[in-house]
Parts: sequence; C-alpha cells; structure tokens
Amino acid sequence: MTATCDFVRIWEHVSSQIEAHRDTLNDLDRKAGDGDHGENLSRGYRAALVSLQDRPPEQLADGLARVGSVVTDEVAGTSGFLLGSAFRETARVLTTAETLTADAVGAALSAAIDAIERRGKARLGDKTMLDALIPARDAIASLDPAASAHVALQAGAKAAREGAIATANLIATKGRASYVGERGLGSQDAGAVSTALTLEALAAATRNEQAR
Repeated sequence: MTATCDFVRIWEHVSSQIEAHRDTLNDLDRKAGDGDHGENLSRGYRAALVSLQDRPPEQLADGLARVGSVVTDEVAGTSGFLLGSAFRETARVLTTAETLTADAVGAALSAAIDAIERRGKARLGDKTMLDALIPARDAIASLDPAASAHVALQAGAKAAREGAIATANLIATKGRASYVGERGLGSQDAGAVSTALTLEALAAATRNEQAR
C-alpha cells in the first residue's frame, strides 16, 4: 500500500461502519455521558467524507489531515478536539512515507497517542480511547517493521478490540464518565469502542485497497 492510495474509498468504508454502529455507541455513552458519542462521531466522519469527495486528496497524509480538521470542527466537545489532534499528528508522521509499512503505521499511532496524552492528560487505564489505541500500537510494534499496512492494521484492530472490551473492568477517571465512578463497571468505554471500530474499518478497507 502506497501513500497515494484511494483514501476517499477507504474513508467511505470507515464512515459507513461508524454509521452502522451509531446507536450502539450512543447506548454505551448513555451509561457514562451524554449518550451522543455515536451521533457526534458519525456526523463528523460523514462531514469528512463529503470534504474528501468534493476535493479528493492526492496523498494519504493530506486526507488524514483533512479528516482531522473536519472532525475538530464537527464533533462536539473534547472528543472532537482530541480525535482531530490525533488525525493531524498521524498525517504529519505519514507525510514523508512513500510506502505504508507496519513501521510507518506504528509511528503514526504513537504520534496520535502522544497528542491525546498531552492534550487530554489521560493515560492507559483511565477508560478512554487510549485503552484501545495503546494496545493497537504495541501489537503493531511486535510485527516485522516491513510488514504491510493491512497486516499492521489487522493486528492493531484486534488488540484495540480486546482493549475496548477490557474497559468494562475499569473505572473512568476522565471526562463526564468519571462522575459515574464504580457504576460504570461492566460497561465498555464508547470512545475505546469507536476507536476499535475505526481501526477495524481501516484494516478491512486497506485489504480491499491491496486487492484492487
């Protein structure tokens, strides 16, 4: 997979998957927040898709940067700010990548994690999207650095899903979810689940991109 892949096609799949799970994400968020995470994220991802379709990016990094800007504007609250920052940092790292390998994907995820930790003051175990992203990054780090982006995203998505499931055993310490305290035990974090869904969709879309 190269840095000039059809990112519009890839993002169409990502956006459709978040839309398909919008109600599930809302239900999870309702147990610890405003109950609108699915609606917010779906709206932001759709708006990003419209922007990409109107002006298709020439490079993957350009597309990711655009997604970051649109998500910041369209997704309400802290989630939009942190996700937008994560996408923009990912784009920055991938700007110089000619071929997308596991090494490049891992570096991009590390940059996204750093941005969220720095701006959100969150850590692994705080019951946030980091509980999906950090396991994903670590799983990719265990691969051959020259492995394909699809292989990397597939491994990362699997680890992210496992991390999201494990958030049911955590007590949130950040954001509105922290007000719920121990009553949140047994429920997965909506942000971690949407992160896993995004990585799963990217893995599936890059498989399709490789097959074209």
